[in-house]
Amino acid sequence: MPISIPISSQNFKAKFIEDKRLVCCETAYESFKEILGLVGGPTEKLRSQKLFETVEVIPDVHSPTVHRVPVSSSVKERSKIIFGTGFELKAVTVTSNLSCVRSMRQLGVYFPVYAHVARALTEQKESSAEKVDPKEMGVSAENEHLLSTECSCDLCYYAKSSSSN
Repeated sequence: MPISIPISSQNFKAKFIEDKRLVCCETAYESFKEILGLVGGPTEKLRSQKLFETVEVIPDVHSPTVHRVPVSSSVKERSKIIFGTGFELKAVTVTSNLSCVRSMRQLGVYFPVYAHVARALTEQKESSAEKVDPKEMGVSAENEHLLSTECSCDLCYYAKSSSSN
């Protein structure tokens, strides 16, 4: 796929998944729904709903290769199911769990991943949060613009852009 340079992360992400079949295994979907239900705010829940309108939830697929990887501090059983499904389907797995990816690679299990930055769901906490002066946090005046109240991760960008179509 041709990529024009320079390109922003969000544009790359949109190009990366453009015209692709998006799937999510049941384990990943159920884990995400559980976390969203516990700490997700109303806008985060709406964005995830928009995102999952474009994603097909599929059954977990057992991977004998990934199943042989021992459970450890960075490789949990849940991760083995999620990455194993992608491995068996020869699909690119979207993840922020790079410690698991590194651990599996050290054990000789390689699979394609699209790494994204982990983003916390913070909306519920924002309503009771106290405003902090950026200067008290040691943020210089020229860097204040880097503080954002809106999530700019690739998945949120995709959910926002797909809802405006």
